[in-house]
Amino acid sequence: MLFQEKEWTRFHATKPSRNQETYWDRRAAGFARHSGISNYSKEFLDLCQLESDWTVLDVGCGSGSITVNIARQTQHVTGIDISGEMLRLAKSSARSLGLCNVDTIKVPWEGDWRAAGVPQVDLAVESRALLTADLPDALAKLNHYARKRVCLTTVCGDLAYNDRRVIESIGRTLPHPPDYIHVVNCLYDMGITADVHFISSVKHDTYCNREAAKKSMLHMLGNVSEEEDEALESFMNNHLVQWQDGWMKDYERRTDWAFIAWNK
Repeated sequence: MLFQEKEWTRFHATKPSRNQETYWDRRAAGFARHSGISNYSKEFLDLCQLESDWTVLDVGCGSGSITVNIARQTQHVTGIDISGEMLRLAKSSARSLGLCNVDTIKVPWEGDWRAAGVPQVDLAVESRALLTADLPDALAKLNHYARKRVCLTTVCGDLAYNDRRVIESIGRTLPHPPDYIHVVNCLYDMGITADVHFISSVKHDTYCNREAAKKSMLHMLGNVSEEEDEALESFMNNHLVQWQDGWMKDYERRTDWAFIAWNK
């Protein structure tokens, strides 16, 4: 377990931008555009086993796509996030739907939740936002602030934003990141035996034009050599096809998420 904890910490500690509010503020508009009910969110909500009289804490709520759908089924939801812009969009979405039972608090995983006024609730949830180097502390916080139940999801295998086919097409390798089994083992060390289910999300990557497609892939890859750039152009020629008013990859990408839950 010590090795796994160090592996998790090392992986997340090398991504300091995720701990910066400005990083998520810049991504907020894109999150909001792609929000909505999907097979992932439907399955997540079903597995949460929501009760109409529950209060809920949504940790890392982002632009609120999960938050507002929980609010439709429960008494009250508090969404917390590091990004003020994400929270602004979440509140705007709630207002547009006529929901008056959503509050937000700006605080990161590593922040002082008590000082920030995070309330204790019946159910604490975290959806695809377990982006913190201190996994034991994060799980302890979720467990502490929930009176009845905790539900979270984390990746199983490749991260959603990594396309293994693109990365390997330019001659690079993509090791698997530390994933859900680290969470399960950490909970076991805390004396918690959790239920685990899996949610598969399948999609086609779409782009408004070819330039946007390459920009997206370069954002994933970082700096590329001239040889790698040529290989990327070849990949795009082979796998980008016209779709509606834009372009898309000619294959589906699947991301598997582990849904991990326990009752208090």
